[in-house]
Amino acid sequence: IIPLGFHWAIPNGDPAGHTPRPPFRELVWSFVGTSWAGRREKLAPLGGIPGESKLIFMDEWNSPAMLGREATLSILLNSWCVPCPAGNNVETFRIYEALEAGAIPILVKEEGHDAFFAWLGQWLPLLAVSSWQNAAEIIFTLKSKPEVYEQYRAQLLVAWDVMKADARKAVREAFDVRR
Repeated sequence: IIPLGFHWAIPNGDPAGHTPRPPFRELVWSFVGTSWAGRREKLAPLGGIPGESKLIFMDEWNSPAMLGREATLSILLNSWCVPCPAGNNVETFRIYEALEAGAIPILVKEEGHDAFFAWLGQWLPLLAVSSWQNAAEIIFTLKSKPEVYEQYRAQLLVAWDVMKADARKAVREAFDVRR
């Protein structure tokens, strides 16, 4: 399996060393993406989390209203957490873009997601919860405890580096690319 990966990422590829730490992130959470697959309803419970957030929905992929690379990365780099609701598939660019920006992706397990979560869990100690209401509680707790947030974020970003290295190695081996 080759992960979908990120669409946009920071230039240096080192999220653990080159992304803002608390308190230098102003948004408790952010979501930038399409509104399909009931995402508007799914993310509604997050609206009750105290603090600033950013929610930008577009009607379709590659919408004329789509934010560009710089605007999207700016929002992600300024966010503590990034909810990652499924779209056409459980795997979305957003998971990996959040990690590249040093934010914590928040995923909710829905029916049919078990295989993906098991595969991803081989590398990443993600917080996968059972509902978007639980996701709101997790985000609130992480924001309320910056030391816990930063400890988890650091652990997650180390695991992300390992996952990327393993993916690069697997692709080189699969295509017999010598370095």
